[in-house]
Amino acid sequence: MGAHDEMENQRTEVSPAPAGCLLRLLWMFVGHGALYLALGTIAATRAPLPSYLDGIAGASIVLILGLRYLDITRFAGSTAQGEPATLADWRRHAVWLIGVTIPIWLLAHWFAG
Repeated sequence: MGAHDEMENQRTEVSPAPAGCLLRLLWMFVGHGALYLALGTIAATRAPLPSYLDGIAGASIVLILGLRYLDITRFAGSTAQGEPATLADWRRHAVWLIGVTIPIWLLAHWFAG
């Protein structure tokens, strides 16, 4: 085995671009933080249906999914296990996010009265 064969078998780690890191921070922390803050505020302040808080919650979902999509398609986003993320991962995340958020949104309005 030559040196060339050994180099082909090695896995190279590519450090993410600063824009990719910023996207990940935005969708992971800012997006989810805004979503959960809006849902908590709906329940705590007895916000009517519809209210501007519902718009913030909806915009947060769009922001999270849009930034995650960009992260995967343009900045080589990865999964929590460090594997390259695919659009199947994005679809799974979208279904999970919407499937969890809708019941929580309904509960927040139920608590709000």
